Amino acid sequence: RERVITLLKSAHGDENAVEELRRLVIEKGGLDAACSLMDDYMSKARAVPAAYPESPIRHSLDLLCDFVAARNH
Repeated sequence: RERVITLLKSAHGDENAVEELRRLVIEKGGLDAACSLMDDYMSKARAVPAAYPESPIRHSLDLLCDFVAARNH
């Protein structure tokens, strides 16, 4: 934890710190945990409009969920 805090403080402009943070996040399962959490939120977000009849608005909300899940920044 202390190492991560130190790296975060120095990450701006330090590519080595950024790369080490990236490696730690992947190694410790942070990326998998974030993807799992996103899947849970997407399921909840899709469930709300699913209670309404099929419509262009409902379809647009589904597409919005796809966009949010697929974006990479």
